[in-house]
Amino acid sequence: MINLPNECLFKILINLKNYHDLKRYHKTLNSCLLVNRQWCRNAVRLLWSEIEIHGNKSLLRMCLLALNEEEKALLKPFEIMLPNDPKPLFKYLTYTTVIHISSINGGEKWVSHLADYSWSDLAQKIRYSLIKMFLRTSERLKHLTSF
Repeated sequence: MINLPNECLFKILINLKNYHDLKRYHKTLNSCLLVNRQWCRNAVRLLWSEIEIHGNKSLLRMCLLALNEEEKALLKPFEIMLPNDPKPLFKYLTYTTVIHISSINGGEKWVSHLADYSWSDLAQKIRYSLIKMFLRTSERLKHLTSF
């Protein structure tokens, strides 16, 4: 099998977006991850180019894995149990150009007790740590919204 140049494959995958709604486009790109390494590298770039954290627990978990020690230290006083999964295969956030953080739903499970803090206070600290991490890791970042 003859491989397409990466530039051609990338353009083809970008153009798929015009023929699918966003949900189907992401499903198609997820399937492309499994074809071979070349397709995987190209699909990952597109899947992670624009992310929206809004109740997406797996995306939130993946982003929390990217926190460095300084960013984790901001959350220690709240006794938030951060995921300790193995490091991801890619540095996904280096591909990100647009980030929307509208809520941190689902993070309540990582808090061992709420004690003196409300969930909104904790969510604000998590959002702050994530924004700090995004600004550090997202080399191509063009737009970040948080509300």
